[in-house]
Amino acid sequence: MLSVTIHASTPYEVTIDRGLFHRLASQLKDYQKRRVVLVSDRKVYSIYGRELTEQLEKAGLQTMSYVAEPGESAKSFQILEDLLESMVAARIQRSDLVLAFGGGVIGDLAGLAAGLYQRGIDYIQIPTTLLAAVDSSVGGKTAINSQSGKNLIGIFKQPKAVFCDPNLFSTLEPEDFRSGLAEVIKYGVLFDQQLFERLSRGVNPEDADLEDIVAKCVGLKAKVVAEDEFDRGVRALLNLGHTIGHGIEKLSCFEIRHGHAVAIGMAMIARACVVQGLASPDTSLRIEEALEQNHLPINTEYSAIDLAEAVRGDKKADGDSIQAILIRGIGQCEIKSLPLGEFYQWIERGK
Repeated sequence: MLSVTIHASTPYEVTIDRGLFHRLASQLKDYQKRRVVLVSDRKVYSIYGRELTEQLEKAGLQTMSYVAEPGESAKSFQILEDLLESMVAARIQRSDLVLAFGGGVIGDLAGLAAGLYQRGIDYIQIPTTLLAAVDSSVGGKTAINSQSGKNLIGIFKQPKAVFCDPNLFSTLEPEDFRSGLAEVIKYGVLFDQQLFERLSRGVNPEDADLEDIVAKCVGLKAKVVAEDEFDRGVRALLNLGHTIGHGIEKLSCFEIRHGHAVAIGMAMIARACVVQGLASPDTSLRIEEALEQNHLPINTEYSAIDLAEAVRGDKKADGDSIQAILIRGIGQCEIKSLPLGEFYQWIERGK
């Protein structure tokens, strides 16, 4: 069992262990006599819902379940309102608990609902995807999408705990597991050459060191969150590949998975940094090879003009400029504010 402490305004532990899901009752004993709002999606709930409900009952928790459809469509005003109204109808109190059981979409939706309901009630994250485990379940960002862009409506709300069982990743579709690997590779590019080298050999759900990889990524994010919990400075580094990636997601009407879009965004920025003379050709080549070794895309058919227009609605845009994350080398990245017109040129050079 591995544990990482997140030093935020509300400190908490991220516990990572294969088989942890089957021992959740012991992990939740401190929450006895609370009512639980179990938020999940139909696909995850159909596989694990019965056992999780039994675990909650074993821990002395009365459960109300809210099951959404899978996918980004759940991160909407309509679904958020329906979830909140369901909580009102069930007479959930401030002393009760929200449990986010799913991937990043469910974690964002449940966390935002927990932050808004009666001005805030506790919630716990149980990520079922690699992407959620290393990224969205940690750090307290919660949000839904608007018609103008991704994650534009949200708040910071730290969970009380995160319980991660990598065995749950075995039921993911291969493309969903690979989507999470894009975020894992991001951490290597940003902060850790040794981690990057390991990832460059490819990662699979059954790998013996998967727990260590997850814990390493969570630890790297924990350091960033401790320094910049509310995303006003260095935490922006975690957006590597995301500005272009969010544009790709939006243009595809969210048919392209988040991690796949981030992978393309990372590859494009790496190529643009080479053209701009910030990074060596070898840096871009190594990033592309690591992505391809993990069966992730590195190119998009969307034009630079369409991508630039999609980026205008991104939350990282500030007036006529945008916060870009640039790559100088593996483990060497920086934040730079670029005029939107200039960023279009970066996109074009990364195509």
